[in-house]
Amino acid sequence: MSKKKMIPVLIVIVLIIVGIVIFLNIPKNDKLVGLWDSDGNTKYEFDGKGKGKILVPMAEYSFVYSIKGNTMSIDFVNEKATDTVYEFKVSGDKLELRNKSKTDSLLKLKKVKK
Repeated sequence: MSKKKMIPVLIVIVLIIVGIVIFLNIPKNDKLVGLWDSDGNTKYEFDGKGKGKILVPMAEYSFVYSIKGNTMSIDFVNEKATDTVYEFKVSGDKLELRNKSKTDSLLKLKKVKK
């Protein structure tokens, strides 16, 4: 193949690669994206790409999460932390997390700005 014919092929390949990279970096349609305050001291942060953290004074606990329907599974990076499964409900700037792992506790959070 001549150099003149290779240039359009290379341009198409580069455009496809750029398109894939852009697509992979678009946040998923995740209602949880953002920062949620539980009690003024404890905040949950979700990035929309399956990563998050619990922020408390003087510490933070990173996790990965997955959503299936109205169920969210949290897997903490630190193996000493207890992984958790929640049923969740988002209504505007309010988030309810019901712990389905061991206790049937309900956590109510409010969306806040960073």
